[in-house]
Amino acid sequence: GIDPVLPATLDGLVVGLQLYGQAVQVHYSVGARGHGPVAVLLDGEALALQPGHNRYRAAGVWVDAALLRARLAGGGRHLHISLG
Repeated sequence: GIDPVLPATLDGLVVGLQLYGQAVQVHYSVGARGHGPVAVLLDGEALALQPGHNRYRAAGVWVDAALLRARLAGGGRHLHISLG
């Protein structure tokens, strides 16, 4: 699941982390709301997203873990998350 909540002051934040054993740079584009992912890209290609559920704010999204693991194992290194 991907469901960050960030203030607008962190627009452009880049975080390096391990994801499924692979080094990944996560880039955040923070919109006015600061939550509710509107797009998730891995190396410039959109990932298929399933909407999450949250009755109090725009919900996060789910990404197919097996597909993400395979793409990362194949060399994916830059994850871009755009928030509404």
